[in-house]
Amino acid sequence: MTDATTIDATTSTNARRTKRLPAAVPLDFPHPARLGGTQLFEAVLDVGTSTFARWRAEGKIPVPVMQGKLCKWRETVMAELRDNGVS
Repeated sequence: MTDATTIDATTSTNARRTKRLPAAVPLDFPHPARLGGTQLFEAVLDVGTSTFARWRAEGKIPVPVMQGKLCKWRETVMAELRDNGVS
């Protein structure tokens, strides 16, 4: 018989948290006709999520192409920012 105060270890908060893996940059990057999402952009610039969000808020990242609710950027734009630096 289990007590109501017993906590099941399988439902702990830490067990539900998952670390987001960085996106893999394609071998043929940058492809002029392909769009990439936020994770790919972060991987190309080699920055974290909070830094990328701050740069977007400051206007250092160009306006994305919206596909429904998804934000996408051309891979050529990503490569240009990587090569020239974010200013």
